[in-house]
Amino acid sequence: MLFLIAGTHFDKRKAASDKLIDTLVTKRPDANQVLFDDQNFSAPRFLETIEGAGLFESKNIVICRGVLEDKDGRDVVMDKLEELQNSNNAFVFIENKLLKTTSNKFEKFGATVHLFESAEKKQEFNIFSLTDLLANKKKKDLWVKYHEAKNKGVADEELHGVFLWQLKALALAFSTTQAKSGLKPFAYNKAKTASKNWTQKEVFKAQKKLIQNYHETRRGNLNFSLSIEQFILSL
Repeated sequence: MLFLIAGTHFDKRKAASDKLIDTLVTKRPDANQVLFDDQNFSAPRFLETIEGAGLFESKNIVICRGVLEDKDGRDVVMDKLEELQNSNNAFVFIENKLLKTTSNKFEKFGATVHLFESAEKKQEFNIFSLTDLLANKKKKDLWVKYHEAKNKGVADEELHGVFLWQLKALALAFSTTQAKSGLKPFAYNKAKTASKNWTQKEVFKAQKKLIQNYHETRRGNLNFSLSIEQFILSL
């Protein structure tokens, strides 16, 4: 079973994805939920979920957020669409921006596709202006910029994603060279310079906190906006 929910209209996209997941959980109360996003996606682990439920095993509900925005993740998924559709497991892809060719190919293989685009174009906001402030631990400026982003319609998922991206870059700056990091020289060098504001332990702790907050909000135990604001104020 294969589902794709995408589009820039955050509220409609979230409502549709929440409703779908709740329906799948109701129909499959014993199913395991497997969560992937653009930060933790692993091709080998993802491929295991396609055949991860035998006749007497609990089926999986595999939820992927933002996986298709990354070329490597998208290539893995697009190559397996027929198998995903025919699998005993349910695969739900939730995306913000999406290539038209991607949604067309999902439809070609029989996926249920829902697209929700905003009728009004939101004010342009450079979301990556937040990453420099995070990297340099400019808490007050980051808090102000965060509220500016929210007022201009930037979704919590996008903010959470760029924060995790920046922390990943900092972690790589601590642990490896630019050539092995997978980052472009400009991004790596900026992270390397900013790493003097952090200890490696602080970076790992911040990454862990953001990931935990994401899963807690998905379970309904935490307000997403509040969790991001508290994260900023904890720096």
